[in-house]
Amino acid sequence: MFLGWSYASMNQILMQYLYYLTLCGLGIWFLYRLFTLNKAINEYNVSVANSLGFDLSERATLGAIL
Repeated sequence: MFLGWSYASMNQILMQYLYYLTLCGLGIWFLYRLFTLNKAINEYNVSVANSLGFDLSERATLGAIL
């Protein structure tokens, strides 16, 4: 997380570069990301599931993944 890889893994390359250029927002951005990463991962997983055509009932069976 310190290196900003969480952004690249969610196809947010520009955010990753900004993370690097600001040196993790001088530590403040790092703390923000520490508390918001779980929600961001869940939202990204839902968007991927939607793009693959999963509906709500199929997502419920994949609960551990999504």
